[in-house]
Amino acid sequence: MSRKIFAVVGSFATKPNPDKGLRVYEYEPEYAGFTFVGGFHPEINAGQTYYNEERDILYIAHEAKGPDGETCGGGRIYSGMIDHETGQITLIDDKETNATLPCYIRMTASGKYAMVAHHGTRNVVTKIKYMEDGSSKAYVECDDVVIALMEIKEDGTIQGVCDYCFHEPDREENGIMISKIPHLHCCEMSPDGNLFISCDKGLDVIHRYHVDEDCGKIQYLGKTFVEEGVHPRYAKFHPMAQVFYQNCENSLYIHVWQ
Repeated sequence: MSRKIFAVVGSFATKPNPDKGLRVYEYEPEYAGFTFVGGFHPEINAGQTYYNEERDILYIAHEAKGPDGETCGGGRIYSGMIDHETGQITLIDDKETNATLPCYIRMTASGKYAMVAHHGTRNVVTKIKYMEDGSSKAYVECDDVVIALMEIKEDGTIQGVCDYCFHEPDREENGIMISKIPHLHCCEMSPDGNLFISCDKGLDVIHRYHVDEDCGKIQYLGKTFVEEGVHPRYAKFHPMAQVFYQNCENSLYIHVWQ
């Protein structure tokens, strides 16, 4: 008897909502349809998920500003196991990312690390900055927006964060006031495993990275500008051709990149 096939759907909301968490559906190949199995773990504001087939572990981005009851402090990544008979999801581990709104998770080719993109918030704080001439001005800061590299243990559970790649906001000419805040929204790996990209819908750019798995560090390779104001959101590599596809929140076009 073949193993059942389940689809796991993350449910995310920006306001208090009882319908958060994970939805599980059983795929019925006989009629190419889905049957709803049930909802699990409504305490998780589930962004993107990633299923590691080799270890049979599901990873879930908890897209939160902070712990329950807190307005800040960062989100978490959960890991869980799927019962292949019932579809039930049992959580086995979770770790803080220490940054706001982790929204996307992808494994490296080896499975030793996971890259976690953070959307960040529009929260800003005004600080006082003294100038060289002794005068003072308002200096605006925002939440850190990062790609976090998380180490994964041999059993598939999460060791924790081992490196960050920080993305700075754009500032006006005087370098004091913020004009655009980065908002990373996805992270995808090329088929050869050497390149990661993330869409930054805040700065309208695509970032490029390489993960040095020998030392557990992220190497930032630079960025490519998309059209101003289109807000790139998701990307996907072609499995064989050296291209990837990318859509936008504020454009009807699919972009194809070589």
